[in-house]
Amino acid sequence: MEVGERLEQLLGCRLFPDLTFDQLKAVPIEQLQQLYRRELEMIILLERLTQDGAAAADVGRVLQTHQFHGRERPGTHREIAGLPMKAICSNIRRQDVDWNQYEGASSGVGNEGDIVIARALGDTGSTVHVEDQQGREVRLFAGDHFMGVLGNRHSSTSEYGNLPKGLPISVNTQLDLLCYGGILGQGVCVPNTKSTKTFFAVQIAALLKNGDRNLSLQALYPEWDQELLPSAPIIFNCGTAAEIGKTTSSSSIIRALKRRGLKVGATKLAGTGRFRDLLALRDSGADAYYDFPDVGLASTYTSATRTYYSTVSLLNKLNREQVDVIVAEMGGDIIEANIPRILQDEEIMKSAAGIIHSSSDVLGIIGSLQQYKAFRVNAPIKLTLPKDRNNAGTRERLKQRGLFAFNTLNDEDCDRIVEELTRGIS
Repeated sequence: MEVGERLEQLLGCRLFPDLTFDQLKAVPIEQLQQLYRRELEMIILLERLTQDGAAAADVGRVLQTHQFHGRERPGTHREIAGLPMKAICSNIRRQDVDWNQYEGASSGVGNEGDIVIARALGDTGSTVHVEDQQGREVRLFAGDHFMGVLGNRHSSTSEYGNLPKGLPISVNTQLDLLCYGGILGQGVCVPNTKSTKTFFAVQIAALLKNGDRNLSLQALYPEWDQELLPSAPIIFNCGTAAEIGKTTSSSSIIRALKRRGLKVGATKLAGTGRFRDLLALRDSGADAYYDFPDVGLASTYTSATRTYYSTVSLLNKLNREQVDVIVAEMGGDIIEANIPRILQDEEIMKSAAGIIHSSSDVLGIIGSLQQYKAFRVNAPIKLTLPKDRNNAGTRERLKQRGLFAFNTLNDEDCDRIVEELTRGIS
């Protein structure tokens, strides 16, 4: 135990975020090897490294390589604020946080972005899963605890809900699960596409506190940048709704860019946070991939100011990776989630190489082009063939209006579009 405490002083952090040495000291010796063999082996390994003259930074890298710091022991639910966590939701991306350095308060005032521990009140609802930090969907049942974040979601295709400013929190506070990524608020409407028309209800078990303040998602990250750095060309990917193929077209464009030998940054700039979408962009070959939860924002259904500075920070984060081009997807439609704030910003749009736009039908395409004109967007707009429509009929209708759309599932089409948008990029 003394060796472990000495190592913690050397590293400046706890070895085991969910286990203190005072707790270990209380375990009978005959149970230590049985219950905490892995922890003891890690202490011995690190002690040998320090005896061999390894620096603290090197020891810390070993700790990270073994993926031990900040992770639960296999076969158990980690405890946070004295509660067993079934999942830490994916909109809380940081995996290296010692959560037990924060206190859990059973009452207070909650605001957008505050991190909370919730307890499921039942087994049913429109969304009965949460996505964990690895991107896995975790089924929730009555009594399960999970970590989420307070916020808003104003989706036109999925759950819609709000988070009142200055929401009183007590042991009786009930909220609703608004999305897989773990946003909690007051549900307003469940879409007709859901088989269950009621929200998944939860009770707030604890507000995490950082001293005398609520712990916010944004506080886990550096202060947002105030100015946009010189940027690589940005290919925006927009549409008229969710679930119309934007992530599919982003993936196809990323693969086409990679075939040209370019270093690609990928991001989702607006909408509701979901790790699954980012993993799809990674799987397509993106060299650097971040979205707004990676700078401390769970959704862009917030103020225009917060969306703008999170966007600036996110683009800067990608450009610091020295990417050649950025593919930036916008969730939902182009008139919500503060997307107009982004598309009408002169500084951001100076770097726009073009816009890939997806609509569900031809009339949606025509209306979207009128909206881009109202936004005074000057970047070239490349239209995709609508998902689940007859391509021949679509092409005929577009041709009558002097328009052309490409097939995102055809490599030759994607290569041609990418060539047109990236001329001059080495």
